[in-house]
Amino acid sequence: MVHFKPIDFAQTNFFSSLVLDYNEQKERLKPFYRFSNDNLGIHDAINQVKQFTYNRKILVNTLIKQYQSIDYKENIQFNLMLNSSTFAIVTAHQPIIFGGPLYFIIKIANAIRLAQDLKKQFPAFDFVPFYWMGSEDHDMEEIGQMQLFGKKIIWENDSKGPSGRKSMNTIQPLLQTLNSILGNSPNADKLKTIFEQAYSSEKDLKSATRQFVHSIFGNYGLICIDGDDVDLKALFVPIIKKEIFERKSFDLVEASSTKLVNLGYKKQSTPRQINFFYLGDTLRERIIWDEISKMYKVNNTEITFSEDEMKAEIEINPQCFSPNVIMRPLYQQTILPAIAFIGGGGEISYWLQLKAVFEAYNTFYPVLLLRNSVQPIMQAQLKKWQKLGLDLSYIFLDTKAIQNHFLALREVKEIDIEPALEKLNIAFQHLNEIAKTIDLNLLDTIGAEQKKTENVFKQIKQKLTKAQNQQFENQYNQIDNIIKGWFPNANLWEREESFASLYLKFGDKILNEFIDNMNPLDLKFYLILED
Repeated sequence: MVHFKPIDFAQTNFFSSLVLDYNEQKERLKPFYRFSNDNLGIHDAINQVKQFTYNRKILVNTLIKQYQSIDYKENIQFNLMLNSSTFAIVTAHQPIIFGGPLYFIIKIANAIRLAQDLKKQFPAFDFVPFYWMGSEDHDMEEIGQMQLFGKKIIWENDSKGPSGRKSMNTIQPLLQTLNSILGNSPNADKLKTIFEQAYSSEKDLKSATRQFVHSIFGNYGLICIDGDDVDLKALFVPIIKKEIFERKSFDLVEASSTKLVNLGYKKQSTPRQINFFYLGDTLRERIIWDEISKMYKVNNTEITFSEDEMKAEIEINPQCFSPNVIMRPLYQQTILPAIAFIGGGGEISYWLQLKAVFEAYNTFYPVLLLRNSVQPIMQAQLKKWQKLGLDLSYIFLDTKAIQNHFLALREVKEIDIEPALEKLNIAFQHLNEIAKTIDLNLLDTIGAEQKKTENVFKQIKQKLTKAQNQQFENQYNQIDNIIKGWFPNANLWEREESFASLYLKFGDKILNEFIDNMNPLDLKFYLILED
């Protein structure tokens, strides 16, 4: 099977200083979060979340409604959420066709593992893993892609509006393409059945995604919740009104962002004066306040509202108001009694901008946990790597540094002409001193000759380096090919390749391995190595 080798996130060079410093709980970041990212923080969050109220009955009724097309009764206990002693462990992501890149699966596995561990640590409480499906997003460039064995499957869908409402009619030809890539094996057949059940039997992307996620993780008690729901939006009406009419978030987020930038971090997300879109089946456009006309306008449309009309619209049609990246976390935390949120580096970064907004709207701000990340290192590639004399400590270096290590192992030194240039400089300085005693006009001539000679030395170095590289050209090509395989598009494998390649090799067992071997409270990056 496989085993998991933990390393620090910092070793990978793929994570921002903000995320790394948050992981280490640096003192200067403490004003930007509420709870520490450890068991003590979890304990404190459990105690404090009790001070907040949630409409658990509407939550459970909504979940049952959303799961009407799914046979869930043996695996999922919605009624647990009716109890004030039950809390949610949440991760969130857009619906992505065919499960998207591997990290989507890792996020959910992390939520399941944390829920399992917390039940053991706090037996008086129950913890339910949730996948919050961002079905209102419309980033089709990300939503409509899946890559397997380096082959991209792209859903060409130009329909407007929220991604979750997009019809499955046009995705059917992609199923045939995917089936041909999956090949024929028992694991491939099972995966084909999972995809077929989700993307052929369901009418839209959000329903298909829910079915897919349930097929993979339903037996672990995972619940998929879709925020694009009129009953859930109704619970968010008080904050929708305050945000649209009072516009608190803009100044609060800008102030937090400025503080973070002054500490040397990059700004993650930019707030709007109004942080909501107006939503319809084929529409998701920003709501804008026009100071001149004193009207609320829906960007790129003719739709307008007076203040009274806007108040009435929020009350009557709350489902038409879609939170952006600033307000979506508040919406999520208004609906779910979540004590922990598990996200990627980008998500953790923008959540750190939001603590003041949560406080302003009296909404519970949870423990923030950076999800585990993985880098699969399959045996065939590892053997080639080791045959070159290299070990795993080199894989996150740039290609040139790896080549230098390769040369060093063979006691081949990098060609260095600096000592020669220093001697050359001394010689010309001596010539300059002589010229000063004879004819100062010769100094320019000597300087020009020195520059020419330095260029000759550099040209010789290039020729020597080229000859040296040709001597090891095959090995350099092997290094390059292995690195490209491990880091497609110069990115982490988990951010590009589908989980399907690992599923084809290991079947359902790989899902158990993810859950059993990774823990978001460990704050580790994992290399996945074949036994």
